[in-house]
Amino acid sequence: MIAPFHQMTTWSGPRSCRANSWHEVPCPACGSQEAEPVLQACGWQEAAARIYAVVQCQTCGVWYTNPVPDDQCSGAQQRYSPLPETAPALAALAAEVAPPPARGSWLLHFGPADVSFVERLRRRGWRVALWREHPCEVPPDWWLAEGLAVFGSLEQLAQHCPGVLTTITVADWFERQPRLAEILRLWHVLLKPSGRLVLLVPNLDGTGFRKYGSCWRGLDLPFRRVHFHASTLYPLLAQAGWRICRARTYPSLLWLQESAWRWRQSQTSKSPNWWRRLVATSTWAHIFSIWFNRLCGRGDWLVVVAQPQHAS
Repeated sequence: MIAPFHQMTTWSGPRSCRANSWHEVPCPACGSQEAEPVLQACGWQEAAARIYAVVQCQTCGVWYTNPVPDDQCSGAQQRYSPLPETAPALAALAAEVAPPPARGSWLLHFGPADVSFVERLRRRGWRVALWREHPCEVPPDWWLAEGLAVFGSLEQLAQHCPGVLTTITVADWFERQPRLAEILRLWHVLLKPSGRLVLLVPNLDGTGFRKYGSCWRGLDLPFRRVHFHASTLYPLLAQAGWRICRARTYPSLLWLQESAWRWRQSQTSKSPNWWRRLVATSTWAHIFSIWFNRLCGRGDWLVVVAQPQHAS
């Protein structure tokens, strides 16, 4: 169960801040148009410039951002610039990658590039490639770390290289896409029968969202189009032909700290919860929370390892 959140009785998300600037979108998971609003929050990078709404699909239960600005409708806005949380997230992702069955096996990564990520996997014997639509999107450090890259659309890649990959890793990418079922199908084509998908997504079941709600760093509205917890991600993968091998959560100290400060700024200076505001921004409290999250499996990141269902 998700802890109490701000439940809206009427739609209060901005229908428009100028003519034709917002669009209603279907559920990225199942395509249904039936949804009910569940929370509203400021854009993380825009402070209070815009208020966005998150709705819950009445068909599959997935939470997704709706409506969205018109510059987000055609596809996810990729954010490839270095982020403070990139290295810890990719370290958690790499920890769930099994050793290659043979040295030089292919691993294709979707999401932000990090030098430590490619170096760690190359030492284990993986041949690591980064997926990008255009060569200019690959950072120079990736080439210096002897990483490889694949360019073009995902459809073209699946058409020309079916059954080539041993592992696909994904972080900070899947939840930003407008059509998830097609992506899962194409990944299924790319992987060998015994291949594995290692997927990292922000976790709505984590302590960060339970504690800070709409101020949680993991929402990152409007860029994250879909918001998962285990009870919605697992059925989505199963319906797309994937078998869950294992799942694990990882805490993020940085996300807890940033969420706490955003929550504290949202409180008035005369709020009677001054003690809670003080504890919420305490580094020691966050460290204790991370230790607790490791024991209870309520980290901010959910990492799932899955295989095509036809694999033995």
